[in-house]
Amino acid sequence: DRPVRPQKAMLPKYLDEDLLTNPAIALEAVRSELRRLGKRVRKMVADVMPAAITGTRSQLENLAAGDKVVDALHGAIIEYLGKISLTTLSKRQSKELMQAADIANGLEQIGDRVATAMVTSAEKRIDEDVHVSPQTAEFLNEYHAIVVETLDESLKAVTKQDADLAKQARKRKKDFSMMSQELAAHGLDRLTADEPNRLRTYAREMEVMEILESIFSIARRIARTQR
Repeated sequence: DRPVRPQKAMLPKYLDEDLLTNPAIALEAVRSELRRLGKRVRKMVADVMPAAITGTRSQLENLAAGDKVVDALHGAIIEYLGKISLTTLSKRQSKELMQAADIANGLEQIGDRVATAMVTSAEKRIDEDVHVSPQTAEFLNEYHAIVVETLDESLKAVTKQDADLAKQARKRKKDFSMMSQELAAHGLDRLTADEPNRLRTYAREMEVMEILESIFSIARRIARTQR
């Protein structure tokens, strides 16, 4: 049998071994690769809705498949950073190396939250014949939109190494927390509704909210690398 060849998207584009003789250029190559990884993860997060609440098994499989590329790029970036760490670095370069590792790890964790946690939750929804109400779907879509906007701000801050943009992402916590409380209160109100399967429906809806909340937290953590 022929060995399985990795998809082109799974291969690093900028991590050239020849650049390791110049740490400054090698770190710039890492930043370029992080942009590729960020775009992949951002697409996964954007596509998670409405798949999480209405998606078919086929749609969920496609969503999960995106994490293979994320894992491959993350592994390549971390391995390359390890090689850079063996070179002579200035104090600033050492800080940039640690920031790059934190960003890569955060993006990989977001990919896992989508491909594993959210897909598993959505598969339970299908197995349990859960149908999310239109009103709850609207709440969750608005909640999801804030998560995507926060991730966008964090990725832009990382790309531009802009502390002000990063601060904007971090400032979203208060408004997001208020919306979390509203969504949780709405979920409790739904528990009193005279509808079939309401306990399982409540569990799946709150699970989606909790996973989106964890993605939001990781996105803010990524923003904190730019200070």
